[in-house]
Amino acid sequence: MHLNYHRKYCGKIQAVIFDMTGTLVDFGVKANGQALQQLFSHCQIHLSPDILLAIADLPDLAQLTYLFNMEGFKSQWQQHHSSLPDEKQLEQLIMQFRTHQIEYASQQLSLPVDSKPVFQFIRKQGYKVGVCTHYCRDIASDLIPQLTEQGLKIDHWVSAVDVSQPRPAPHLALTCAVALDIMSVAACVKVDDSLKGIEEGLNAGMWTVGTAISGEYNNRSMSEWNQLSNTEKDKIRSEATLSLYRAGAHYVVDTVSDIQSCLEDIEARLKRGERP
Repeated sequence: MHLNYHRKYCGKIQAVIFDMTGTLVDFGVKANGQALQQLFSHCQIHLSPDILLAIADLPDLAQLTYLFNMEGFKSQWQQHHSSLPDEKQLEQLIMQFRTHQIEYASQQLSLPVDSKPVFQFIRKQGYKVGVCTHYCRDIASDLIPQLTEQGLKIDHWVSAVDVSQPRPAPHLALTCAVALDIMSVAACVKVDDSLKGIEEGLNAGMWTVGTAISGEYNNRSMSEWNQLSNTEKDKIRSEATLSLYRAGAHYVVDTVSDIQSCLEDIEARLKRGERP
């Protein structure tokens, strides 16, 4: 006789783990690209949206290393400089980059205006809150207290520099879950705006909720978004929603302010013995 034994977690959600950029801060994911453009403005180097998207999840040093390995970028740089930056010059560029990142991220820090009720619901349910970010610890340490002031009480956060692999590897989400003392990854919900972030949550064995209009597919600030017609908004929303579902997201909403119904449905599915 051949038998299979399947364990099922049937309890409550234990933690909600948020991505930072495009989910909690930086509506439209503009800050990192703006910081890079500002950093290299003296060279008149234009970085395409595809390049900015490709490197957005990488730590600061990895982003600059990626750019300086591109032939087109190197040739533009060398039109203004006699050689590529040495180790000391690269460190100076990183510090300038971080200064610009803080500047632009702080300008776009505000959470969606109706997010506080969702955060109050999360606390009332007893869920722990984690945050994952590609920002270095210095930048994240500056932004986290500002999020707390807006009503989001964060139990633990993890920077990309704390793990060996970037998204879509599950390292960030799993590191956060371990620090939150979570007993089952099936009891975790990963909320993210990007395809890599959704894949990260799935690879970690978690439920996933995509945020369609606050993230990289919109690529517009809040003010720019509000100036669009309803037809333009619907087109962006539809394309982003479809892409996130195709990446495997269990749910897709507009912004973090809309996730309460998702959390309630996940709780019901867990009680029925369903798994992510």
